Amino acid sequence: MSQWNDPDKMKYRDSRSLFGDDTRSNCTVAEAKEYQQGESRFRFKRVAMVGVPVLVIVLCVAAGIWYCDYYNEKVERQEAALEAENPSRSERVDGYENAKFVMHVEGMSEETLPMACVLVIRDALGQKPSEVKVEYKFSGEMSPKPLPFNFTINGKSSLETIDDSGAPVAVDLMDEQVNPNLLFKAVAEEWNRLYPDAMYPMVLEAPKPREANLEETSAKEDQFSNIAIPNDPRMTSPIQK
Repeated sequence: MSQWNDPDKMKYRDSRSLFGDDTRSNCTVAEAKEYQQGESRFRFKRVAMVGVPVLVIVLCVAAGIWYCDYYNEKVERQEAALEAENPSRSERVDGYENAKFVMHVEGMSEETLPMACVLVIRDALGQKPSEVKVEYKFSGEMSPKPLPFNFTINGKSSLETIDDSGAPVAVDLMDEQVNPNLLFKAVAEEWNRLYPDAMYPMVLEAPKPREANLEETSAKEDQFSNIAIPNDPRMTSPIQK
């Protein structure tokens, strides 16, 4: 019997092709399928290891962009509603945008603010324009919802200082009748704490009230009280001596 007709010999026949490899040509069908499945699982894991993080990043970026757009649109709607409800409402910022020393003031208008508050803001901003930021928010004097007076420095409504007797005191920035001397001193000390290495510390002094000089006033009055009034013949009723 020829070897080609012997079933036992044909079972072990070398079936290698010209372009095949020894490993795969001699394996069974089950082994080939298992090998292909293993290759597929490996490729899937490799794609998953790269693709899943990229997908997560893309989804996070898309969610962030969507939220930013949603938030900005919400803020614009709120501002438009406030503007429609109160056209006189206004906000502005003076000084340096990135200053560490931030003064925030609210009220109906700048004209309705306490004078001590206006003066200390003006002097601080004029002395240190590049280290002071002032935020204004006004509702308008005819607003249906007027803003009450509110004055804070870096979120603080009260500052600590020392009075003339050497005793520690708390200066209430919200007090419309606050002592101007203590207010100016406390504000300057707060700025100096934030900028300890400044070449020129902030020095604020409350304006002194102008006192009338009684002696000078009396002298001026006497100067004009003794002026003789001459008779003018052209007058219809000359003054009689």
